[in-house]
Amino acid sequence: MKNIILILAVVSLGGCGKTEPGKLSAKQVEEILAAQIGEWESTGQFQPAKGPPQNSRTLTEVRWKEKGKSTQFSEAQIAPPGGGREYDADRGIFILRHKQGNMPVKVAEERYDPATRTFRSKGGLPGILPKNWSVETAWQQIDKDTSKWTMKIFEHDRLDFTSEQVARRVK
Repeated sequence: MKNIILILAVVSLGGCGKTEPGKLSAKQVEEILAAQIGEWESTGQFQPAKGPPQNSRTLTEVRWKEKGKSTQFSEAQIAPPGGGREYDADRGIFILRHKQGNMPVKVAEERYDPATRTFRSKGGLPGILPKNWSVETAWQQIDKDTSKWTMKIFEHDRLDFTSEQVARRVK
């Protein structure tokens, strides 16, 4: 259960693994990141393949680290929490970093689709999941105060875990 909560924390704000790049302008990057600034309450469910669904709730604050270029976030339930997202213009991807307690920093690469306002990531979580496991995530901005994310974890291409969360701006 502890690993599931850790995985939720890592991917709830973005994703995991490597993705294909798509170049964005500096103005687009600033607008994408600005939409995430604020305080958010995420609610939803996660479900292991061999178990009942479980409700989840997370409170997150996202603020500028460097205005227009990078954000940082903290989660109320995790101590010490921390992480952030920035755009790597050379590679055309967003980089999501997340640190929890004494665990090493987790780094995920995300591609962003401006047409659907969706971050996508697919790959593994080295150090968290075994090599034969993979994770797919999607984080979509629905409107200025709502976003939705989904996650699927696979073991040898067999679905092992799912989660769906809706985040609503509270401030």
